[in-house]
Parts: sequence; structure tokens; C-alpha cells
Amino acid sequence: MIPLLSGLAHGLALVAGLALPGCCAWRYFNPRRVLQGRDLLLSITGGLVLLAATSTLAVLALRAALASGDPRDVLNPTAWLAFARTTRSGQLLVVQGLLVLVGAAVWCTPAWRRGAPAAVAGLTVLALASLLCASPTSHAASGGAGLILIHALHLATVAWWFGGLLTLVVWLTQTHTPGRGATLRALAGFSRVALPMMVTTVVSGCILAWTQIAPVWASLVATQYGILLIAKLTLLAVILLLAACTRWLWLPRALATAPSADRHWRILGRALSAEWVLALVLLMLATGLASSIPGAHATIDNWPYPWRFSLVASWPEPGVPGCLAAGLALLVLGVVNGLCRHSVWLTSASVGGGLSLILTALAVPASSNTYRTPSVAFDAISIAHGAQLYAQYCTSCHGLQGKGDGPLAQSTPKAPVDLLTEPHTARHTPGDFFHWVTYGIPGSGMPGFAASLEVDARWDLVNFLHAIRRGYDARILSPTSVPEHPEPGLAAPDFAWRTRTDERGTLRNAEPARAVVVVLYTLPASDARLRELAKLPWATLGARLLAVPLTGAATTLPFAVIEDTAAIARTYSEFRRTLSDPDLFGAGQWPVHMELLIDRYGYLRARWIPATDGTGWAQPGVLAAEISRLNAEPRLLPPPAEHVH
Repeated sequence: MIPLLSGLAHGLALVAGLALPGCCAWRYFNPRRVLQGRDLLLSITGGLVLLAATSTLAVLALRAALASGDPRDVLNPTAWLAFARTTRSGQLLVVQGLLVLVGAAVWCTPAWRRGAPAAVAGLTVLALASLLCASPTSHAASGGAGLILIHALHLATVAWWFGGLLTLVVWLTQTHTPGRGATLRALAGFSRVALPMMVTTVVSGCILAWTQIAPVWASLVATQYGILLIAKLTLLAVILLLAACTRWLWLPRALATAPSADRHWRILGRALSAEWVLALVLLMLATGLASSIPGAHATIDNWPYPWRFSLVASWPEPGVPGCLAAGLALLVLGVVNGLCRHSVWLTSASVGGGLSLILTALAVPASSNTYRTPSVAFDAISIAHGAQLYAQYCTSCHGLQGKGDGPLAQSTPKAPVDLLTEPHTARHTPGDFFHWVTYGIPGSGMPGFAASLEVDARWDLVNFLHAIRRGYDARILSPTSVPEHPEPGLAAPDFAWRTRTDERGTLRNAEPARAVVVVLYTLPASDARLRELAKLPWATLGARLLAVPLTGAATTLPFAVIEDTAAIARTYSEFRRTLSDPDLFGAGQWPVHMELLIDRYGYLRARWIPATDGTGWAQPGVLAAEISRLNAEPRLLPPPAEHVH
């Protein structure tokens, strides 16, 4: 009940906060407009001030109760003060409330009632400042100061439009026949300014929506946030269509006829009233969006459709490029035909046919688990366990390296796919692989493992399949990294480490962030190299050295990792492949010694295998120079995701 009341209070606060600045601004820019009878706009602004004050207080009380978990705190001022003192949301609500109270004092002055410019401007500024206090606590706040400013601009333009609509509706209902000309001229001015204002509103809104949805586009049709966003955009399109008819159809007719023409006056009144009511519904949808988890962060554990759209997955299929080209050609033809105002039927058929071809070409099969979020992180422990499960359940068909060349591959109804060199893990989602591991693939001979493997174990297997693919992609690595060009597909799997000196940490969450050199070694062959590396000034370089034994004895040097070494070695040995030795068949030949350089942002950037890469980092100074150059690079990619994507 409390969340529902909180949403209602937030919606009322939003309506009052948006309507008040616009109404005040229109009163300021039309100071000499004289209405016959009582000034209804004066009463409406007073009601908006009262609504803003009460709804802001209600939001504070309800959010305090939500934060404490005790519904009784709705009536407990002590809880309100505690919420206001300890949270940014509460502090901004207090500021909003104070600004509204000052605005109420201005509204009560005789100067406001006379329409004095200073009083009207003062209340306008106070109302707008109170409204903009919402930006630092919105979803946009997670994107930094830039998005907060865009959100503030979005609110300001919406307030001008929403309050202006309300003002015009009031004037249309109050104006008698002699004053209709002035009202029509005011509406014409509103329409002229509304175009750039609405363009700004739409562009800023699209930017904000993009940041809350991308790159999880499926959330548009499978999450509450996405569905509300589509409903909001659809309603906005209807409003814009109605506004276009008002500006280019009904308003010119009303201006061209005598002010006493009642028919056009009534049409304009109904159109503006309908537009404002739809805008009110739009704000309710915006309130729902504000209280929903953004699509980019929402979970889609049950995809409701048997298909999804993906260019990456569909492009390699036969006929898809041609189908897309034909669809785009039809779409362009339809748009050009529409702009030239030729046949409506030809335009509709071209646009409809083009969209149908494009969507058909992009559609690929999906399952209920397609967008399911992995329950296990993409880390060394999970990958190593997945390797064990793969050896137990999968090698008989898929082969030791995932090439689809296992001893039973010839007996299956459909040849097992090549998981190593073909881009299946890039073309399909982790959820697709989880679904196939769980339920099998009908007609292929692959069974499901739901009965024999727990959920987390199936995700471990999926993580391993992605790891071997990344290991194959890593064959391009060399002892020299490509400057400012990290590969998105070579994010280093995370792992927790503890050294002989009892230092602890994880690869990704270390503070301060440092480049990491992971050395996979074998004694006694690697002993001299390890002692050579120990002489480098690692703290000065801004890097960390972690040594993990591939097999056998462990070194006694202080940077030796002493926990989970088998899992780390098994995981990072997948990055052993080179262009000259891609290791496509057999049990996999591990090198005796291998060094991997991971930049401070978590991406694998360079690798040295002495047996195949020649001198490489044989001179420690070469490695030091490589580390220094990488540490000078800015962040070029987002932080690696915790789960496979």
C-alpha cells in the first residue's frame, strides 16, 4: 500500500511541479491580457502551489516509511527528519518544500494578484527551481552531471509546454467573443515556440531513454520499464499529431474567420483540452517510469516471445543480406513517396512491405531463457568447474577442444557445431546456451542436462564455452599490445588471489586499479625468470605481479598465488593459442611458461610465450615499458561485465 501511495503522491507532485512554472511564465509574458469576470488562472496557480506543497510533504513522509520499512513512520515527523538528514533524496525534497513555501508566500502578496512582473517572475523562478530539484535523484543521476543537465532541460521544456497548454485551455474557456482575437494570437505564438520546444523535449527524452535501455534492447518489450516507455512514446505521438492538426489545420481556419465563428472556436477548445488530458496521462506514465527499474538493469528471466531480432545472429544466414537490402529499398521508396505527397496507398504498401522484410530478416528463434541473467559470475572458479563438466558430459560429441569432432559426432542426427572457431557464442546469448544445456536441442541428438546438473553447474558450463572462444580469439595477442585498442571480447576472467605475504584481492576490484601481469609457470624451468621479474619496481610501475603454477611445485617468492591456483591456471591456459599454433585438436598442449598482461581496466592486452614468441619480454625493461604505456591510456571501453553477454 505504501509504494502505491508513494507513486500517487509523486505523480501529483510532478503534475503540480510541471504545470506551475508554465502557468506563471505565461502570466508573465501576457501581463496586459484582461479577462472578463474572475481570473480563473489566478485560482488555478494557487491550487497548484497548495498541491505542490502537500504532495511534496506526502512524498517525504511516504519515502521515509519505505526506507524504514515501518508504515507507521508515515505519521512520524522524527522519521521524516531522519530520512531528510541521511539521504540525498530527502535533502532535495526538503529544498523543494522550502522553495514551494516561499512561492506560496509570493502568491499571497497583492503584487502577485495585480500581476506585477517582479512577483510573477519570482514565483516562476521558484517553481522552476523546485521542479529541477528532481533531476539529481532521477535515473539520469547515475550517468553523471551531463545527464542530470539533460534531464533538467527536459523537465524545463515539458513544464513550459504543459503549463502553457493549461493556460490556453483556461483562456479558451474564459474568453468572451470580443477577446477571442487576442486568445487566438496567443495560441499562434504558443504554436510557433512549441515546435523547437517539443523538438528539444523529444531529443532530450530519447537521450535519457537510450541511457536507461541500451544495450538491453529486449527490455523494451519484456520489462515494465520498456512497456511503459513504449506506451509513453505512443501517447506522445498521438499528442504531436493532435498538436500538428491544431497548428496547421484548425488554428489557420479560426484566424481566417471572424472572431465570432463559434464552430472553429469549439474545435480548438476541444483539441487543446484533449491534448492537455493526454499530457496528464503521459505524466502518469512518466511517474511509473521513474519508479521502475531501468531496462538496462532489469532482469528478463522469462522471455515471452518465440523469436528475437538480431543482426549479428541473422546476418550469416543465407538470403538475409539481400532481404535486408530489399526491405531498406522499399522503406526509402515509401518515405520519399510520402514526402512528395504521392499515392497514400503506395506509401503505405512500401513502408509496410519494407518493415516486414527487415523484421523477418532480423528475426531469429528464441526461448524463454534467451535473456536470462547468469546466476554465476564469469570467473576462474566457474570456468574451471565448467571445464571439468565439459570433459565429463560434452567431449564425446563436441571433442576435446570444442571442434565438434568427438568420437560420437558421426553418430548424431546432426553434426555437432564447432564451438571453438565458429562465432556461435557471439551470435547467441548466454541464455540460449543455458537453454540448450538444460533442455537439449530437438533433432540434433543433444540431450538436456536439467536432471543431472544443478542450475549453477549449467552456468559454469556456459562460462567455459565462452572462455574457450575467448581463448581462440586471443591467438592474435603478442608481446606488444596495440596502442589504445583493447579488444572487447578479451575481458580477463576475474579471480580472487592471496599471495605468500597474505596480500589479498580480486583482479577487477583492486584498489588502486593497477595493471596485472599473470605468470603461469612451471618449476624448475621458470625459476630464473621469476627471480628476474621480482627485481622490477612493481609499485613504481603501478602494476602487480601474480605467479600461478601450471603444475607441480610452487615458488617461494612473495608474489606467488597460493589459493585456487588450479582454477586460475586452467582458466588462463585457454589464452595460450597463437596464430601459428591455434591448438585445434587433441587434449590441448599447455606451454611450460606464459605471461599475460592485463591493463588496469581489466582487459587482456598482451602475452608472451617464450617457446613461440622469441625474445619478447626476455628483457624485463621491455615489459616495464609496455606496462607504463598501458597505464598512460585513458579508459577506452566500459568495465568488463561480471557475467557473460
